[in-house]
Amino acid sequence: MEDDTSHGNPLDIKCSDFDCDAYLSHLLKKKTLDELVQVEEDMVHNVRRLDSEMQQLVYENYNKFLTATSTVKKMQKDFLEIGREMESLSKRMNRISDLSKDLCSAFGKHRADVAHLADANRTVKSLQFMLSLPQKLQSLLEQKEYGEAVKCYLAARQSLLRYSHVPSVASISDDSKLLMADVEKQLRSVVCNRYVSSEDLTEAVSLLLRLDVPASSIHTDFLESCGRNLSDQIDALQKRDEKDSQGVAEDVLEFVDDSCSSFLADLSLFTALNQRLFPAQAADGDVIEMLDGLMARFEDVVRARFLRETDARECAIVVRALDRFYRRISSCNQLVPGVDYSPISISMLNAVSRHEIILARERVVDRVRAGIHQVRSELATLTCAPRSSSTDLSEMVSRLEHILLVQLKTALASLLLFTASDMTFSSLDPSLFTHGFGVDVHESLVVNALEEVSTLGRSFCEYNTHTANVNPTLIILLAQFYINIEARSVSYIFDLCQEQFRLVTEREKGDKSQLTSLDKLRISLRSTAHALLKHYVRIQGVIISQLLVKSVEARDWLVCAEPTAVRAVIKRLIEDLSSLDSLIKPFVDCYYLQQNLWHYVSDEQVTVSLLDEIISSAVHRSLDPKLMDPNTVKAICERQ
Repeated sequence: MEDDTSHGNPLDIKCSDFDCDAYLSHLLKKKTLDELVQVEEDMVHNVRRLDSEMQQLVYENYNKFLTATSTVKKMQKDFLEIGREMESLSKRMNRISDLSKDLCSAFGKHRADVAHLADANRTVKSLQFMLSLPQKLQSLLEQKEYGEAVKCYLAARQSLLRYSHVPSVASISDDSKLLMADVEKQLRSVVCNRYVSSEDLTEAVSLLLRLDVPASSIHTDFLESCGRNLSDQIDALQKRDEKDSQGVAEDVLEFVDDSCSSFLADLSLFTALNQRLFPAQAADGDVIEMLDGLMARFEDVVRARFLRETDARECAIVVRALDRFYRRISSCNQLVPGVDYSPISISMLNAVSRHEIILARERVVDRVRAGIHQVRSELATLTCAPRSSSTDLSEMVSRLEHILLVQLKTALASLLLFTASDMTFSSLDPSLFTHGFGVDVHESLVVNALEEVSTLGRSFCEYNTHTANVNPTLIILLAQFYINIEARSVSYIFDLCQEQFRLVTEREKGDKSQLTSLDKLRISLRSTAHALLKHYVRIQGVIISQLLVKSVEARDWLVCAEPTAVRAVIKRLIEDLSSLDSLIKPFVDCYYLQQNLWHYVSDEQVTVSLLDEIISSAVHRSLDPKLMDPNTVKAICERQ
């Protein structure tokens, strides 16, 4: 509808029915003077633009026309030249065809003679090659060109068999067989050579197979040679380890990088060559038996080297070496189809990690033992009484606690490297390593270290040369040390270990858990503290009793005068007993306040609430709070 309307509109400039007079009349009626001027300017501008575009279009088409004309003329010239060449070529092809027909007719008469002469020539060359075969084989044997010798012999073998009834040919055949026997011997020596390259070995085996040597025989020599070579490498590793143990040893990371990598690379090369050269025997029982034996020996040597580490501070190097060992074992895991050596790496992980846990535990206990020895030495040099140096004693107790906590946290941080995400064996199933390792850390490091520290404290309760002259202050100091770690440090270390090594789930199993309960260890530490306190009381009793013994032994009681006053030794005895009794720190302040505050406070509930808060605060701040007998408290307060 729109197209039909625009087509018949006389006022549309683009329409074929455009009427100029009607268009002007329409503009004069509808437009003002300014609008008419604007319409005129627009129309002039459009006319000029269209004229410019038209001229440009004409010029472009004219250029294209000139170019096309030139191209057509050039093509006509080229086609004329090609036509002349094709005509000349056609004449030559006809001439060649005529010559070919003439030659075929000329040679057709002598074709049979030429074929006969060619056969005779081949026979002569074959005989000539066969007659010179022994000399050529001898020359190649001397030059160690075994591949060329085998090629020449195989080329002449059919001819030798064909003419074996001729005496001279039979002699040549015998000489050639003797020479090839030497070649076979040399090739077998190459197979048995431990220093031969894989390329030479491959060539020797392929040449022996081409000589129809039984593959089983070659495979036997190949296994013996490779087995001897790999076994010698393990012997060298073992001797190297023994030599290092007697002198300055290389670290375990260098051992894995240099020695283990070389052995595993040669082992992988052996299996690859075995599968490529002897595919039928690739998974024979002899091959698997040899590989199992070699890997078992290799595991023993590497395990011995890892377990020879004695410094717990080198745990990071050990973990890196173990990661590289695991990576290399994994790379040659499927040496033979159906044979898996991943249990070797997992067993190595468990053995080495347990060894590092033991080293870490020993270091923790040794550092605590050294700290106690240092405190003992400092106590021996103190000139003042223990009661006057409570600040020093508190600092010593805090120092021992700090040593224990720092050493345990350091050991946990070092062993945490075994579970780092950048380790190759971190991808193992947790049941194979990570979970068991975490349990071992908790039990063998944390629990056993604290138990050994507890045993170390109990050793001071025994009478031996080590504890004969021990300072009683050290005993009470150690008792305080064990009370402190039982009250604060143990639960912190347990929580830290269980969070770092993901043992929270194992802890929540209750009685079925593999983890030692916190209460059990706290009871052990508390028992050690109580045993030390009892031993301290025993020592003080012995010291006090010695005063009486010396006093009795110092006098001649048969001639002594009648006593007029209490002897000084008895006063000293009472003073020492009072001093020891004051260490118990009884507190009766709350009862005393209750007896006297009621005069000033009208509401008894306020007094009771205040005293409850005081008692609760005292209980939380006391190490071993115990309620006193009410009658004793009442008697003390009445004396005030």
